[in-house]
Amino acid sequence: MDVFEPLRDAMTLREAVNRLFEDSYVRTGGGSGAAAPERRGLPLDILEADDHLQVIASLPGCSRDKVDIQFQKDTLTIKAMLNEPAELQEGIRYRVRERWSGEVSRTVNLAVPIDAEKAKATFRDGVLTLSLPKAESVKPRSIPITD
Repeated sequence: MDVFEPLRDAMTLREAVNRLFEDSYVRTGGGSGAAAPERRGLPLDILEADDHLQVIASLPGCSRDKVDIQFQKDTLTIKAMLNEPAELQEGIRYRVRERWSGEVSRTVNLAVPIDAEKAKATFRDGVLTLSLPKAESVKPRSIPITD
């Protein structure tokens, strides 16, 4: 009769998840490396203040002319073309390939009305930063007390 040992079983599950993660994303040899951008999506941070949203996207190896930003209703779409890697010399192959290239995109529903006319975008060192002012109708307001 086996004695139930939760810690032993948890470690087994942990090892299985680690193995699954490594098999799915970290391929060695001639494999393609990390998950393709289409499956990973474009990594974003979205921060919220009382009067605006800030969206930060990592676009390594991308130039500003390869970035397209669209906003319609309350949906933001960012598309970019990441640089293709240089051609490999004859007899050279990847052992690990985790940097990806090609078109990436991300569409998010912000669920907050934005004043698109006042939106600003900056692009510096492969980081896109959007400042999206909230529409006046959703900004917090102080209500004075009257007698």
